[in-house]
Amino acid sequence: PLPLLPAQQVVAEVEESDDAPIIVVAATILYDASLAKAAAQRVVEACNAGAWVILGDDDTSLRDGGRERFENELERLLLLSMKNRGRMDLIRRSVIHETVKEGGFGWVAKSVRILHFNAPPCVVPES
Repeated sequence: PLPLLPAQQVVAEVEESDDAPIIVVAATILYDASLAKAAAQRVVEACNAGAWVILGDDDTSLRDGGRERFENELERLLLLSMKNRGRMDLIRRSVIHETVKEGGFGWVAKSVRILHFNAPPCVVPES
């Protein structure tokens, strides 16, 4: 696991500053089921601390079962988090589907999803 500050400390620091919210970005980590499960945990932790999480995912996660593991674990953790906190906090979610072309990687066209969790209300990710 990654070292994290206690969620209360992170939220307090964000509330005390006029800076932009914490943004967590990760990509191409759902290809392995165990890594995808850990990613779901980190998404929930970061969102509970007030962060905006942006997660890039390609079709590799479909082949190897990581995407399904991520989505199942995310739902389980969100329900658990809501029960433990005694309230129904919602984590805003949106998904953008894109096609990426990158000659340097030898990609003619690669389908990707960009998942946004807790995007600030003033930000509307384009689809």
